[in-house]
Amino acid sequence: MTSSTNEGMTKFDESNIIEYDWPKIYVPRTSLSRYLVEKFLFFSNQVFLIDGENGTQFTYKHVLVDSLKCAQVLRENNVSSNSTVAIIGSNCYEYVCTLFACFLLEASIVLLDSKSRPATLPKSGFEWIINDIVLNMFPFGNLLGILELLTSLSVGARFVFNRNDKPMEVEHLAKLVERHSITASLLHSTYLVELIKNKVRLNTLEKIVYTEQPIHRNIVNVFKKMYNVHNCRYGHFALEASGFAAIEVSNSTPNECILVAPLPSMQIIVVERYGNRTCSNGQIGKIFIRSPFCAQTSQRTMMDGWMYSGYVGFYDDHRSMQVIDHYHNFIRMGHRFISKTLIETILLSQQTVARAVALKTIGQTLNGKGKQFRTLVTLKDGNNTTNSEELEHYLNAQLNDNNMKWSVTIVRRLIRDGQYRIRLMRCDKRRQMMMTRSN
Repeated sequence: MTSSTNEGMTKFDESNIIEYDWPKIYVPRTSLSRYLVEKFLFFSNQVFLIDGENGTQFTYKHVLVDSLKCAQVLRENNVSSNSTVAIIGSNCYEYVCTLFACFLLEASIVLLDSKSRPATLPKSGFEWIINDIVLNMFPFGNLLGILELLTSLSVGARFVFNRNDKPMEVEHLAKLVERHSITASLLHSTYLVELIKNKVRLNTLEKIVYTEQPIHRNIVNVFKKMYNVHNCRYGHFALEASGFAAIEVSNSTPNECILVAPLPSMQIIVVERYGNRTCSNGQIGKIFIRSPFCAQTSQRTMMDGWMYSGYVGFYDDHRSMQVIDHYHNFIRMGHRFISKTLIETILLSQQTVARAVALKTIGQTLNGKGKQFRTLVTLKDGNNTTNSEELEHYLNAQLNDNNMKWSVTIVRRLIRDGQYRIRLMRCDKRRQMMMTRSN
């Protein structure tokens, strides 16, 4: 949203504001170091950390002893509550102990993961409980990785940390779930699609929060039915941040304080695309956010404190906000917006499809009674049976829209460069052509 678009605009109808809190963990009113020590001692002999690769287990007491030793070393090197510490390294037991040592000294932690962003998860948080065994899928240099760890600590759950910071194959994910009887995890949304395409055993997994890219609810329902996972929901990233955050204690109420990234709560509102009225249930609109943090960090001009998040979504029947996609990922046809992510996700859910790209080029259908959109797909190696007609039939059947048809072209290769161009090599004519994809 720019300053030119704000001039002359009236205030939003704020009758349907949704209050969202940043991810947080409620703890008794006390110092952070005392809180951690009390939690470690309370769950003393229970298993806390499990090395996902070799299965080595560490009790809460074991982690506390090693963290206190590390804190003493840091204290001797003048690290205190006034210090800001960056921990460099990959997920491992030593990293966790160093992280807790900094918390015991009440130092601020700088997150080095450039993808770290404040995350607005549902008010109920992660919903982990004492009996859960949580699989770590985010690096500890990411705010979500730290929140996973601290949430597990706060409820006495077991936490299986993943040494490899790179994305793991679904087969390896399944082995970890089976080996350690994993019950809960925070996953990147692409894992849901890959798990649909590559059926594995996830018998013990009961709770999933997926992040990054929204996935169409039909695809989520397929996943839930396939793996019998009833608690599977989306936690969306609402605002780009500066790439770092600190963990501190904030005394907010007489009886409790909050362990949280020092960011305030925010308000979210879904507004009509061509007006200032808030949307009714099921009506798609632009998502605006308002928070003191927005005003401090954003270079975009805001209207009455509201800033456009860049996302499109709607209120569901329970008055919860559902994110569909980023505005730039939509194809516009008149007053309609079609999510490219939705189209690509439907195609990627097919076993034989390796990659998919929805183009913004629009043409007429063969009978001239509707619009036709183009998609490009590559197939998995060794697949010679799937044809374009099968994929077109599946995609259009899922969308069920007589006024909008999609054509599917199978290509051998999709190569993207820095300017969003896609170089194609057709299977049938073995020639190259250049096409430009607008972002």
